Amino acid sequence: MNKHFDIKEQLLISSGELYRTVDNIIIFNPSEGLNSHSIAQMEEMIAAVQKLSNGDKLPYITDINNAVKFSSEEKNKARESLRIFKSAAFVTNASISRVIMSAFLLFHKNSPPLKVFKSIEEAKKWSLQNIK
Repeated sequence: MNKHFDIKEQLLISSGELYRTVDNIIIFNPSEGLNSHSIAQMEEMIAAVQKLSNGDKLPYITDINNAVKFSSEEKNKARESLRIFKSAAFVTNASISRVIMSAFLLFHKNSPPLKVFKSIEEAKKWSLQNIK
């Protein structure tokens, strides 16, 4: 995923890699085979994002192609963690995942702008619009 961006800074965490781009977008590239996050991994990620962003709210992009299932507690923590971003773009090739995720996002009006994309290029273009 990061081949589409110029990377300014990188942090390795237990669930993957986090990047801050020169355009001030936070990118999460999950570890290969990762299909869910524990609460501890989410908390580690939140701390790493806050370090990378210097506490600023920045757009966020992640690949959700391998995301499978989250417990209720994990879903709540994921929802809560979205508040640290200016916007969040989720990328998946699977049509059914885009439909399910889009339906899920309809019910989260208190969050930052959220959107599901088929390609990194689309997600990047939308995220750059949300920096301003």
